[in-house]
Amino acid sequence: MIDHIWTVVCSKSLIDQATNNLSMVEVIETLNVGPIPPDAPEPWVVPVQFDVVSLWVRRDPGRGARMDGRIVMLGPNGRELHVSNFVVDLTNVQRARTVGRYNGLPIVGFGTQVVRIETLDETTGEHIERGRVPIEIARLQA
Repeated sequence: MIDHIWTVVCSKSLIDQATNNLSMVEVIETLNVGPIPPDAPEPWVVPVQFDVVSLWVRRDPGRGARMDGRIVMLGPNGRELHVSNFVVDLTNVQRARTVGRYNGLPIVGFGTQVVRIETLDETTGEHIERGRVPIEIARLQA
């Protein structure tokens, strides 16, 4: 079994090759967005680069594990706006980070969006929520 420890949304993540230490630059809690064009398609994609970084560890240090997961971006109304898949492979290591890198954030207006982290339960085939990060989409004040 694998445990989700944390997830952070930031502008950029950097991993030092010599030490494997992680630096996260500009943690994103609020995103200020200019006016959304009235004829913009829904969801509208804000052109912003960001990373979704998660830390995972083995629950049983003596037993390797592998797990499928996904990052789900939800609008303020709970609607799924984007889904991307990842794999956590702890067969030979005790812990690992996953990094999802994006070049745009889909939105459906202003309010609190959620980046939800899920893993697949192989017995039921259901996705289980393991964490969530709220991002406030605010109107840019002139």
